[in-house]
Amino acid sequence: MKEVAKDRLRRQVLAALRHTPEKFQLRMDRDGWVDALDIGDVVNMLLGAERQWDCDTLQRFVLELGLAERVQFKNGYCRASYGHSTPHFKPIQASNPDCCLYHGTNSDNVPLIDIFGLQPGNRRFVHLSADIEYASHIACKDYQQPVVYQIRRLDSIELGVQFFSTGTHVWLSNAIPADCLQLWMNEAPATIECRNF
Repeated sequence: MKEVAKDRLRRQVLAALRHTPEKFQLRMDRDGWVDALDIGDVVNMLLGAERQWDCDTLQRFVLELGLAERVQFKNGYCRASYGHSTPHFKPIQASNPDCCLYHGTNSDNVPLIDIFGLQPGNRRFVHLSADIEYASHIACKDYQQPVVYQIRRLDSIELGVQFFSTGTHVWLSNAIPADCLQLWMNEAPATIECRNF
């Protein structure tokens, strides 16, 4: 498969699992899981093929698209790990992170973040990472002046913020107040001591 076609297919599969499951006739539970074989039907539709899928073959195919961290498979079901905007995605099993969490953004956003904290925007949740290098990469990806925040987890939990594990380094949360953020400007130090906040 050509790289352009692979990239288009990758984007469409993620769109189906993150944003518009109804467009692809996917029945999604509140944790984002859909029947894996229904994703096989989506792939067939996008490719104009009539391939017969089993869960193992479909999982290998999706992983070969470069979605190893973005799509999860379990017991005949699959879901996007994060990035949802669909209202069908409403996880209820919150958990307290036992790791430092970071959020990378643009310095242009700092004035609004100082007032309103971190907001989900057009997604269902704020996206955080336990990987400082990843958060720094996200901050540097499209921005001239990157900013990385460390989340004051204990303060956040005390104020009612809920955190949701995706099973990867990415964590999700509802809005995080500005008082629960520790600002790191530009690149964070290579070694960061995770203070218990």
